[in-house]
Amino acid sequence: MTICIAAYGQNAGRAILNALAAVEAVGSGAIGGFVSAVALSSDQCMRAETQLGGTAQLAFEQSKVLFEQASIAGLISSGPNRPSPLSDFLPAIPGVGLVTGHRSPSSSGASRIPYNQQVLQGLQAGMTSRAAVDVIVSSNPRADAGFIAMTCDGIGFAGNTDEVLKRPDVGSASAQRNGASVLVMHNAITPVYPMADLAAQIALETLSPLYKRLSSITLQQGCEIVAGTRNMLKVDEQNRVRQVVVCQEPEDDAAVLNLGFQPAVYREDIHIGVLLYEPYLVVDDGKLSSANGSSTIELSVGCL
Repeated sequence: MTICIAAYGQNAGRAILNALAAVEAVGSGAIGGFVSAVALSSDQCMRAETQLGGTAQLAFEQSKVLFEQASIAGLISSGPNRPSPLSDFLPAIPGVGLVTGHRSPSSSGASRIPYNQQVLQGLQAGMTSRAAVDVIVSSNPRADAGFIAMTCDGIGFAGNTDEVLKRPDVGSASAQRNGASVLVMHNAITPVYPMADLAAQIALETLSPLYKRLSSITLQQGCEIVAGTRNMLKVDEQNRVRQVVVCQEPEDDAAVLNLGFQPAVYREDIHIGVLLYEPYLVVDDGKLSSANGSSTIELSVGCL
């Protein structure tokens, strides 16, 4: 199996699907086939799966909305058509946690109990995610498997056996922010090294956006451009920009203005946020001529 992702935080289900979709869009290799995904509520496993087509063909057993809103979720995905039931590749227990993995996490050794089930049994017995993974990978060094275990409180750990670590195409990444967390492992996808980071950062941005969007403002042709000590935008009660203040002196002839990184937005004398996107502004004779080539544009305002 090629890629596994686990996430904890608000909209964890949506986060893992967004992450996999990004990998499918830019990566190549054993991807875009089967997907087995699970999201946990307090009392049920909500599953989604497909044998072919990746995220675009996922079928949800329960509500897609509830799946996406769950606070813990995981998936495993690779090429098409794997043995049913696909849930065997991703065991989970409400109130305990989930175990996903890559390569062959559902294979078994001498005990005949699938490795991923053994990891989950460890979580159920009260082991930490690290301990539950470590005991399996250390006692089965020749197994072709790697695992991500995540408990329902969001504590996760990823580990590969020695056999998997021999491969030159293994990628892994983790990301955390504001209590949210993501773990990713993969193989047989190129480009190798940036892919795990891409998936982790896409998921994290879904779980905990770096900038919180508060509102939008309207910038229109003809808006007054004036000189000041720092760049800022002044809006009215309807969130229409009435004045753009810039450090550089506006020229009489048409010129391009740069607002720089996140200029402040004010309503009256009240700071309401910062501009999250810098438009390409053309000014003519002290008035806005165009923004991104248009006479009117909507811009997002937010904060950290």
